[in-house]
Amino acid sequence: MQIKKLEIKNFRSIESLSFSPKEVTAICGTNSSGKSNILRALRLAFRSDLKVEKLAENVSSWTAPNTICSIEISFDKPTRELVAALPNYFIKDQAFKYKLTFKRSGSASRYIDKVKINEDEAKEFFNSMLVIYVPAIRDIATDGLKPFRDTLLNAMKKQKGAASISGLNKSLRTQIATRGKSMLTNTKTLARDWMKVDHLDVDTNAIDIDPLLSTVGIRVKLKNEDFELSKLGTGQQSAVVLKLYRELGVGSGKPVIYLFEEPDNHLHPTSIKVVADELQDCISTKNAQVLFTTHSPYLLNHFEFDCYLPLAVSHERKTIRRLMSIKKS
Repeated sequence: MQIKKLEIKNFRSIESLSFSPKEVTAICGTNSSGKSNILRALRLAFRSDLKVEKLAENVSSWTAPNTICSIEISFDKPTRELVAALPNYFIKDQAFKYKLTFKRSGSASRYIDKVKINEDEAKEFFNSMLVIYVPAIRDIATDGLKPFRDTLLNAMKKQKGAASISGLNKSLRTQIATRGKSMLTNTKTLARDWMKVDHLDVDTNAIDIDPLLSTVGIRVKLKNEDFELSKLGTGQQSAVVLKLYRELGVGSGKPVIYLFEEPDNHLHPTSIKVVADELQDCISTKNAQVLFTTHSPYLLNHFEFDCYLPLAVSHERKTIRRLMSIKKS
């Protein structure tokens, strides 16, 4: 299941843009030409939790209040699992279109081949694929590892037994309650005589391990040293992170859409070949596509011209396709 065409209208700086992604698509252009807005549109299209304020901020500023913003994605065919899960919408080996529309008011609708789908059906559709967004490696200290953490959390939630999220929460609450109870032993008299209650207990209901996973990082062991990934050079970080997300995609067993934001950022030209090789490796498995933004001619040189999506900004500050006339010597 791969994207064959993407059409975006009235989304941020994009008034109207249509293109056919390849297995690897290099989105290139000047600053503020709308490269990141294409990745934003794809991320928004596959989000199940659409908030009113989030939708409103993505509608182009020059539009009227009731203007419709739309993101339409054409796929070559559905997966077998998708056909089995939603047989009313998908037919084996038959191309289909998915469309998200919304207004500045925040009202949103989703469609499969012009037929409106509800939230549960949308979630079923989204669960049939994996969309991995990786910000610029310079942002690794903020949300650069978020896709990894999300995948780890989902794996933990699916696990059963004592090592599952619910099992660990229960164990932690029991230990804290037991320890707290022993510390409250000497307050029995206080509770009975002053507060007129039988006894005091430690409340552990609010204890939850889930938020702790947002602090998970990656450590590197080199000979006798052990340190955080962020301590490595940017080039080494890039190689590790790209490899990590490729493995997440492969391990999912689903069609994967990789969205990389400037994977070559701050890299020396000699390190860029490693990044290019990793991007190519992402599509070595079936049903995988890569879209990445870049300013670097060094990175572009590693890909064929038909992979390029060159953008520019018009006098009205709108994103436009830039005409490309290049001959290979």
